[in-house]
Amino acid sequence: MWLANIVAKVPFKIRLAFALVVLVGLFILSGPVIFNHTGFFLVLLFLLFFDRILARTEHQVHHVEDPVAQVTLESGKLVVCGVAYPASKITRVALGSDGDKGYLQFPFNPKFKARLSFPANQVAPLSMHIKQLLPDVTLVE
Repeated sequence: MWLANIVAKVPFKIRLAFALVVLVGLFILSGPVIFNHTGFFLVLLFLLFFDRILARTEHQVHHVEDPVAQVTLESGKLVVCGVAYPASKITRVALGSDGDKGYLQFPFNPKFKARLSFPANQVAPLSMHIKQLLPDVTLVE
């Protein structure tokens, strides 16, 4: 995670330009034989997209049947499926349904990696539960 945070601080265009400069420089210095070293290219591509790859794997959606039981407030922290985050930093929560499934996400708090999916009929009880736990939070659909 620490490496992804460091890599994410470098703008994507600069990372892309750096990778292209390295590849073109190696091609100029050694010719087409450089294409035999595919592992090197894979490492460059991995470093280029490292933060985005890690972000996709960290934000996995957990499906639960009873979301109210999975959302608790413990000693000033909101705990969602075992993932805790300071409740004072949460101002807006995305809660709604997209047909037969409901969702709970925290897109306004990117470091809070909890994402829930649940039956759509549980949206109203979860909304009331979150309003009781965090009265100052804004629910966004």
